[in-house]
Amino acid sequence: MLSSLKNKLEFLSIEYCKELTILCAQYIPSICTSIRQLQLYGALVISDHFICNLSTNCTMIDTLILENCSKVTEKGLMSLGNCHKLKCLAMAKCPNLTNGALISIAKNCPQLITLNINGKSRSELFPGIKERGAKYTGVNDEGISQLAKYCPKLEMLDIFEGCTNKISDKGLIDLATHCTELKSLKLISLFKITDESFKALGQNCRKLAALEASTCSQITEAGIRFILDHCKDLKQVILRNFQTLTPEKLEEIKKTYYWISW
Repeated sequence: MLSSLKNKLEFLSIEYCKELTILCAQYIPSICTSIRQLQLYGALVISDHFICNLSTNCTMIDTLILENCSKVTEKGLMSLGNCHKLKCLAMAKCPNLTNGALISIAKNCPQLITLNINGKSRSELFPGIKERGAKYTGVNDEGISQLAKYCPKLEMLDIFEGCTNKISDKGLIDLATHCTELKSLKLISLFKITDESFKALGQNCRKLAALEASTCSQITEAGIRFILDHCKDLKQVILRNFQTLTPEKLEEIKKTYYWISW
């Protein structure tokens, strides 16, 4: 079937397909060289070999979803730097994402608009599994700072738990300084960021329309009010598990900024 679509197929989505074999998967980058959008959810047979071939053969690709593709390592992710036209890249639940891979992608894919990252290492995702070979350290301030430097067109960024103690105000302030086009930002379980991050976002990212922050334990009411006061385009805000905010205080904030969807 794929051979009949050679150089014609532009969109392909594979979602948790248990029947997908390694041999069949390897044909995709070789045959579907005109593909622009590829979505891979839970494709456990997808490996570095597949990603490297994809990066070499499918130079027109602009959207790539790699979710729960646990066999793809730093080597494969770094090769995505060859996909210079990438605009949308999602790597949620990819346990082998590292600073090196993120920086390589950022330097070579300046057109990135949407990025979803998960900094958890394999051992963090699957307690009890011992790492062999290289230790995957996840993403920290350096990775976020370099991303901000090389991808100023970024409009949507999701940073999920796993970067818990690795991303601080430094990374977020660099992000806010360089990525002034940000419209949507999701920050989950970033324990080290403080009100300074929210102040930088409020001062620089005036186009921000959607914000989700959960379990960011050092953010206070002052930081929240600052970003709400300065980002006039904010239409949707989700705040969860803030230790510094009582339910009553959160309700008070919601009433004050009643035009925002909470």
